[in-house]
Amino acid sequence: MITDISGEEQFQTVIKSQSAILFKHSTSCSLSADAYREVRLFAASYPHIPVYIVRVIEHRGISNRFAEFFQVPHASPQIIVIKNGLAVQNYSHLRITQSAIEKSM
Repeated sequence: MITDISGEEQFQTVIKSQSAILFKHSTSCSLSADAYREVRLFAASYPHIPVYIVRVIEHRGISNRFAEFFQVPHASPQIIVIKNGLAVQNYSHLRITQSAIEKSM
């Protein structure tokens, strides 16, 4: 399951995650649509790992807060791998594949 992030309460949930994937998605970008397919494949194969999505155009403020909190420069599409409340890895654009996400977990 992929959970949409659009507000403060959800932001707090994500930053306190023990293990999760945060996907920053641009709804106007075809490359981001391709990355979203890869994220959905990962989520279907690993339902025990929380996967969150923030739509950067619609929720730019929350997207910026994640960049600031995790000290990861903004990109879109982008994956941020969270472990014990810390960003342990991030990658963007064509590097977002199901296998890359699997290896980072």
